[in-house]
Amino acid sequence: MTKKQIDQLALASYTGNSLNRRKVEKLTSLMLRKDLKMYIRALKNWERKHSIEIIIPDDKYKKDLSLTTIRQIFPKKEIKYSTDPTLVTGIRIVAEDMAYDFNLKDTLEDIVEHIRAQYD
Repeated sequence: MTKKQIDQLALASYTGNSLNRRKVEKLTSLMLRKDLKMYIRALKNWERKHSIEIIIPDDKYKKDLSLTTIRQIFPKKEIKYSTDPTLVTGIRIVAEDMAYDFNLKDTLEDIVEHIRAQYD
């Protein structure tokens, strides 16, 4: 199969914005190993292009996020939440290949580096 055909199959695997399990099972049972790897890669790429991941330090910060603002910035994208306890009072947004990091820890580290550069 060609890459274009694999991409078309990956797109056909979706019903609306969600992956249809029956379609995927039927398609994967008919594919060779090489085609299956390309198909999985195409599915991952589609998911990455059509969703954003918001990483917060704890679940209690989820209520503080303005969902309307996020939807204005990233229209027509599915929002996925995850937690990372290493974040210190901040947020990390991953959209496709871009990562936006708004974190108190990084800000403090930048200030320290700036001060060190001033005294060197």
